Amino acid sequence: MKAFARSSHQITVFFDPESSRCGKVLAVIRAQGLPVQDVDIVNNPLTEEQLFELANMLNLTISEL
Repeated sequence: MKAFARSSHQITVFFDPESSRCGKVLAVIRAQGLPVQDVDIVNNPLTEEQLFELANMLNLTISEL
Protein backbone atom coordinates (compact mmCIF):
# COMPACT_ATOMS: atom_id res chain seq x y z
CA MET A 1 0.00 0.00 0.00
CA LYS A 2 1.27 3.46 -0.87
CA ALA A 3 1.51 5.99 1.97
CA PHE A 4 1.37 8.98 -0.38
CA ALA A 5 -1.14 9.70 -3.09
CA ARG A 6 0.79 10.61 -6.21
CA SER A 7 -0.17 12.59 -9.26
CA SER A 8 1.94 13.80 -12.15
CA HIS A 9 -0.21 16.94 -12.04
CA GLN A 10 0.69 18.01 -8.50
CA ILE A 11 3.76 19.00 -6.51
CA THR A 12 4.04 17.74 -2.95
CA VAL A 13 6.11 19.89 -0.58
CA PHE A 14 7.07 18.58 2.85
CA PHE A 15 7.66 21.68 4.93
CA ASP A 16 8.38 23.14 8.35
CA PRO A 17 5.89 25.99 8.93
CA GLU A 18 8.49 27.93 10.93
CA SER A 19 11.05 27.86 8.12
CA SER A 20 11.18 31.03 6.05
CA ARG A 21 12.82 29.08 3.22
CA CYS A 22 9.89 26.65 3.11
CA GLY A 23 7.46 29.55 3.09
CA LYS A 24 9.28 31.11 0.14
CA VAL A 25 9.25 27.84 -1.80
CA LEU A 26 5.52 27.45 -1.29
CA ALA A 27 4.92 31.09 -2.26
CA VAL A 28 6.85 30.68 -5.52
CA ILE A 29 4.98 27.50 -6.42
CA ARG A 30 1.61 29.08 -5.68
CA ALA A 31 2.52 32.31 -7.53
CA GLN A 32 3.18 30.20 -10.61
CA GLY A 33 -0.31 28.74 -10.31
CA LEU A 34 1.03 25.22 -9.93
CA PRO A 35 -1.05 22.65 -8.07
CA VAL A 36 0.61 21.93 -4.74
CA GLN A 37 -0.10 19.73 -1.75
CA ASP A 38 1.72 21.00 1.32
CA VAL A 39 2.55 18.56 4.09
CA ASP A 40 3.37 20.18 7.44
CA ILE A 41 5.90 17.76 8.94
CA VAL A 42 6.07 19.56 12.30
CA ASN A 43 2.39 19.47 13.21
CA ASN A 44 1.77 16.22 11.30
CA PRO A 45 4.94 14.12 11.56
CA LEU A 46 5.44 11.45 8.92
CA THR A 47 4.73 7.87 9.90
CA GLU A 48 7.37 5.18 9.67
CA GLU A 49 5.70 3.86 6.51
CA GLN A 50 5.72 7.35 4.95
CA LEU A 51 9.40 7.84 5.80
CA PHE A 52 10.32 4.53 4.16
CA GLU A 53 8.27 5.35 1.07
CA LEU A 54 9.76 8.85 0.80
CA ALA A 55 13.30 7.50 1.12
CA ASN A 56 12.53 4.90 -1.55
CA MET A 57 11.07 7.54 -3.90
CA LEU A 58 14.26 9.60 -3.49
CA ASN A 59 16.56 6.57 -3.79
CA LEU A 60 17.98 7.28 -0.33
CA THR A 61 18.48 5.18 2.76
CA ILE A 62 16.63 6.19 5.91
CA SER A 63 19.88 7.50 7.43
CA GLU A 64 20.51 9.64 4.32
CA LEU A 65 17.00 11.03 4.53
